[in-house]
Amino acid sequence: MPTDAPPPPAADPSAAPGTEVRLQVEPPSATVGDPVTVVLSADAPPFEAVTFPDPGATWGKLTVLERFHPGAQDLGAVRRHSATYRVAAFETGEIEIPPLEVTIGEGEGARVVATPAASLSVRSVLQGSTGAETIADLKPPWSLPAGIPWGAIAVAAVALAALAWGVARLLRRRPAGAPPPIPELPADEEALAALDLLQARALITSEEMRAFHVQLAEIVKRYLSRRLGIPTLERTSLEVVEGARARRQEAWLVERIEGLLRDCDAVKFARDRRDEPAARASAGCARDLVVRTRPDRPADAAPAAAPAEG
Repeated sequence: MPTDAPPPPAADPSAAPGTEVRLQVEPPSATVGDPVTVVLSADAPPFEAVTFPDPGATWGKLTVLERFHPGAQDLGAVRRHSATYRVAAFETGEIEIPPLEVTIGEGEGARVVATPAASLSVRSVLQGSTGAETIADLKPPWSLPAGIPWGAIAVAAVALAALAWGVARLLRRRPAGAPPPIPELPADEEALAALDLLQARALITSEEMRAFHVQLAEIVKRYLSRRLGIPTLERTSLEVVEGARARRQEAWLVERIEGLLRDCDAVKFARDRRDEPAARASAGCARDLVVRTRPDRPADAAPAAAPAEG
């Protein structure tokens, strides 16, 4: 009499055909507080969606500085999805990067794949070449030699200060007939001229694509700072977008800023492979942003769709 065979074991989701999850840490070692880039990528069939997790403000012992999702890249039989996180550690030693669960597919057929184990080597800023954390001994007090003519030194110091003040006044005076200083261009004219120069240079090639997007992001950030008063100096892309929202900018403008900086970051940090039409389209979006926010733009002018440049 035949007996019922036991059910086959469940297949390992991470072994599903066409599915692979990778975790890359760059650089693999850093000092305390230094930003580190962690790129999480997942290869999946083209018809399946990939959902990356949000680790929140902290990821194990790591502090998450910035996170964004640059999108996907076609690789023939599969699509490579990637998410980039900027993190920092504030203690030394081998810091374990906890696994994250990536969801492949949707609905009942969705599979959850955990990222592989990874670690980050964090060293102290005090660590020397021997690997030991040492602090130099205090130097002995400096003894002043006797017999120094302090009165003469004080008189000389006052004379030098007066001389420096007089020279500074002379330098501030513009000689008669000298040409006036060149006024700074308005923010919109400066940005449009910079975009013209950027597109005229031979940077939209596979070898120079990163340099193109670095300069494009700088042009956009300088314009936002000068024209709209959005803080951009030493700010991440996420902080720039939050600054635009805090100043109650129009929704289309915040969305345009976020999209432009996200595309630039994808090339700068995640090495996203973009072609020349996509790069020119990004430059066109930047130009459109400047034109629509110029001081002479009518207040009731509705923003149109972003230009598609070929």
